[in-house]
Amino acid sequence: MTDSTTLTTGDDTASPDDEQHTDWVHQGPGVLSGTISVDRLRSHPDHVRESLDLDQRLLKSIAAIGVVQPLLIVPDPEREGFFLVIDGHRKMEGARIVGQTHPHRKMVPFYLDTERSGDLAAQHLTQFITNDDGLGRPHSLHEQLTAIRLASDAGADLTFIRQATGMTSKETRRSLKVSRMAPPARQAAREAGMDTLEEMELIHEFQNDPDALATLMQAKEREQKLSYVAARIREDRAATVEHRRIVKVLEEAQVPITDNVPDDAVRLAELVIGASDADAERPESVDDTPDGQSAEIEAVPLTFEAHRDCPGRGATFAGYDPRRVIHYCTDPHAHGHRYRHPVTEVRMRQRAELITAGRTVTGRIPVGAEPLTRLRHAGRQLDPETHRTCPGSAVSISAHSHPVEYCTDPRAYGHTLPTSAAATAPPATSGTERRLVIEGNKAWKASTPLRQQWLSTNLFARRRTPRDTTAFLAEELLRWPRILNEVFGTPSQRVLLTKLLGRTNDELVEELSSASDGKRRMWVLAAIAASYEHQMDGPNERGATWRTDAKYNPHCRREDAGRYLRFLIGQGYEPSPIERAVADGVPYTGDDLGDTIDGEPADDSSRRDAADPDHGAASQPSPEPDTGTDLIHEPPPAAVDTEAADTEPPAVDPDVSAPTPVGEPTDPEAGENTGDGTAEAVGDDEHDVRAA
Repeated sequence: MTDSTTLTTGDDTASPDDEQHTDWVHQGPGVLSGTISVDRLRSHPDHVRESLDLDQRLLKSIAAIGVVQPLLIVPDPEREGFFLVIDGHRKMEGARIVGQTHPHRKMVPFYLDTERSGDLAAQHLTQFITNDDGLGRPHSLHEQLTAIRLASDAGADLTFIRQATGMTSKETRRSLKVSRMAPPARQAAREAGMDTLEEMELIHEFQNDPDALATLMQAKEREQKLSYVAARIREDRAATVEHRRIVKVLEEAQVPITDNVPDDAVRLAELVIGASDADAERPESVDDTPDGQSAEIEAVPLTFEAHRDCPGRGATFAGYDPRRVIHYCTDPHAHGHRYRHPVTEVRMRQRAELITAGRTVTGRIPVGAEPLTRLRHAGRQLDPETHRTCPGSAVSISAHSHPVEYCTDPRAYGHTLPTSAAATAPPATSGTERRLVIEGNKAWKASTPLRQQWLSTNLFARRRTPRDTTAFLAEELLRWPRILNEVFGTPSQRVLLTKLLGRTNDELVEELSSASDGKRRMWVLAAIAASYEHQMDGPNERGATWRTDAKYNPHCRREDAGRYLRFLIGQGYEPSPIERAVADGVPYTGDDLGDTIDGEPADDSSRRDAADPDHGAASQPSPEPDTGTDLIHEPPPAAVDTEAADTEPPAVDPDVSAPTPVGEPTDPEAGENTGDGTAEAVGDDEHDVRAA
């Protein structure tokens, strides 16, 4: 019961207010509880806490709702009416500080144990017992979130929750949002050991996607980087949604959609407007003279809009990106189109003649087949004439590859590979290898924004220069890799530098004279990091940095990227699996994210491989990519590669009849059949219709 009697001090220094508000309750023999002013309390002379660490979060909480947990006190033997604090020193001092501006917060709850007043041993052990994690365990994150949700349900607004808990406004909003998670997802997160707010936010984001949740739970179990796994899931979900939207647009336009480009078809990227197309689309800049008109029409590509009413229209999707459409015509000659390159017309005529002659003709050499140049029979080199009677005799030829005679099953028909050829023969491009390229491209793309976010919010937010910075800067400046030679100081590099530091290059120059040496080193480090980040991913083959096959990034060597990533890892950066592979100088072998990423089986060819026009064989795309106008609808202006004027153009394959225009996408799996079973990388003609 509550006694109206106050705990009188018997001391003239006690204020009337103290006596007036010191109420107590009998808890048992020798034990009282109630509220008391901190003016009557002092720390136990033998208290063991070395630092009170009165952070702002504690002070804000006391200011909002006061001290909630009672202090354990005993009578002060040296001063009648005053008390010693056994446990609760931080709360006492916090209330004393807050009470200077909020007098009513000086009143704190207490437990008074008079029987322990002379038992020093018990008093010292009490300090141990009340602050030991094993004996008194704080609430878990899940329990804290439940408390926040219940407080909100009871009427507490965002401001009150923020003040009471001492959290920042951002932390309060994040916590309250996550606390509303559906019970099944919350239970799954608890069982998986999700114990940070960042992890709980990811679970909240994907709580209605069972496949995504399963992937995240598995990633947690394998101690993988959850933010990276989530980025992969988002990218695949976005690709699926956009793919469905594009399919709908194509179906509404009555464009047939196939799993690949038919062998007899030709991509629009390889066609130009012919005589029958001139009236459908004619540039306004054509001269009035017949000669000028003829020359201009020859350079006009056959766009989707100009081709949309052609009976031979068709479309398929690039296997590495379901958002990229490849338009084609099933019979350009019959429908009056012209070929962009004369060699294409020659090859298509040869193809028609071979089919008429009854030969087996394919657009590419299938997996398991071998070109005759690599085969022998009975010890002799095979040639087309002697092989013509073999049941496996076939020819590979398409609009962009010359004729290659091959055998569909050399072993079954008694052919052999010379020992030297067998030892050096490149492996056929299997579906697994092609899926690895597709996965690697996605993984590298997903890693970039997470790495740049870490640079901005972690590395370059530090007050002290990271360790080994001077050594790294010296090595980079002495090596001066192509990365720095191409992009350092260009407008695009400075844009990325501003993104990383939050200040422009001009602002840094103005502060240079007054900045410390540590800051100056940090800014130079940021400038070099911005150069690497710009060259390691993006257009013009930059996305191939991670690869170890014939495809590579001419703007950034894999070894240079690995050296940069090793420095970041040394500063505490947690790399994704593909970044770790580059840093360690080993091939990337996949993320091992489980059976699904976007809700489809990882080996399901329904969307990735079956949609790949070159699935199951070495790729043979167009020797020249489309100009970018072959879209479903007119796209917005393309982003300009601002450093183009400051750099040399990308390397061009000597076997490609025309160079890849700057800014055009390139096929990560592209290759032209060379006749010996290998493939050489060339540009693609896939079109980004995300803006369609």
